[in-house]
Amino acid sequence: MLFFKAIIGVLGQVLFFGLLLLLPARTWFWEDANIFLLCYLVMVIPAAIYQCLYYPKSIEARLITSSSNQPKEDKLALLIVILGIMGFFVFIPIDVFHLMIFLPPSFAIKFFGLGMAALGLAVIFTVQAQNAYAEPIVEIQEDRGQVLIDTGLYAHVRHPMYSGGLIFFSGAALWLGSVFTATFGAAFLVLLFLPRVFIEEKTLKRGLKGYEDYMKKVRSRIIPKLF
Repeated sequence: MLFFKAIIGVLGQVLFFGLLLLLPARTWFWEDANIFLLCYLVMVIPAAIYQCLYYPKSIEARLITSSSNQPKEDKLALLIVILGIMGFFVFIPIDVFHLMIFLPPSFAIKFFGLGMAALGLAVIFTVQAQNAYAEPIVEIQEDRGQVLIDTGLYAHVRHPMYSGGLIFFSGAALWLGSVFTATFGAAFLVLLFLPRVFIEEKTLKRGLKGYEDYMKKVRSRIIPKLF
């Protein structure tokens, strides 16, 4: 059942990204977008199967979408983040096919962007493997015996999932041909992430043993040594 849910989840993500990209482009034959979706599928399905085999608790955590312990303000912050990500992907074809704010990137830069997207996914997969409590929602998981995770990527930034997401989003926009979205769009996403970051840190500081000391030890939230 876990395998089935994971595969359905991946296919749903591909469909989600595909609609956000191809509908505004007004064509189903946007080669760069179709290559991106294929690469995403080829990378994420094996990763999902691997995690189901070796890190099932991490997959189970990612499938949790609601909880009575979730702070009310997090529900609004999560909705804003989801809408922001949707807007990010919708704006890519709008820029590529209509606005053309900046000059199109060279193939070398686009290929670099595809590599960034792959790196971002690798960071996300690593986070999921290192933290079995990485749910999509904010809560103290008392029923699962949640403990502080301060090793691996968490030894460098407090929210590495967001770090991987930003790398992935920026890289995807570069590959798809929108330098504006890859830069200014990614900066906008950071602003949208901040309320959730603050809500999560307030919740964990209040309810997770050792988190306050962890915040003093690891200063960076998303970007090592910078922010």
